[in-house]
This record gives sequence, structure tokens and C-alpha cells, in this order.
Amino acid sequence: MMQDHPVLEFQEISKQYPGVRALDQVSISFREGEIHGLVGENGAGKSTLIKILAGILKADSGKILIHGMPHKSFSARDARRLGVSCIHQELNLIPYFTCAENIFLGHPYPKTAWGTIAWNTLREKTQSILQRLGSRCRRMSR
Repeated sequence: MMQDHPVLEFQEISKQYPGVRALDQVSISFREGEIHGLVGENGAGKSTLIKILAGILKADSGKILIHGMPHKSFSARDARRLGVSCIHQELNLIPYFTCAENIFLGHPYPKTAWGTIAWNTLREKTQSILQRLGSRCRRMSR
């Protein structure tokens, strides 16, 4: 069931870099379960907006509302807590990491009762994700 107010809302978000206004009073809202895609010309500000949405960059001005309540800042932790997930066009993988390690990069790895990484569980979760996506991985373990 849709909520009365968006889970996350940006109102009049602006971001400026030296000599370039990347975003000029952009407003967008996100409700639970929605999927959004951004399209536009090079230099339109798509990547900047996504980085603000993911909590990687801070907006210069505008309002951010979470569940209708204003927030002064929006961090990557806030984004993850709300279930915001972004697929960036500049995907930077760590070449000496396995597929499973790269997929879970930035997220907590499953742990054993002794506090070490549960490698079998990590590989099983990765296999499940890859199966849902219809993909496979060449190097799952070291």
C-alpha cells in the first residue's frame, strides 16, 4: 500500500562546482517500492543527483525530507537505512577481490559465531543474487 507522503523527497536541490551549476533547484520524490531511472544529455546533472541521493555528495541548497520530516543532511548511511540503492555508471570494482567481496562491498559481511567472515554464507548469498539477475561470476572464492 502506498504511503501518503514520500519516503524521501528532495525539494529545490542545487549543486554548484567551480564554474558549473550541476543542479538548479531540482525536486524529486520517492515512494516505497518505486524504481526510478534518470535520462538526459551529458552534463545534465544526472550523476550529481544520484550521488546526492546515495549520500555521497552534499547539496549546496534545498530541502531533504525523510518520511515528511526535514533533515539538514543526508548521508550514505541514511540512504542505506531507507533502502536506497543506486547502480552507478562508473562502477569501480576492486580487481583483487572476489565477485562476492565486490558485491557486498560497503555492506556488512555475514559473520560466524566467532566473529569471522562466514565465507560460505557470503558465497551462497552472492549466488542467490546472481541467479535472480540471470548472471554468473568467474571467481567466487580466492
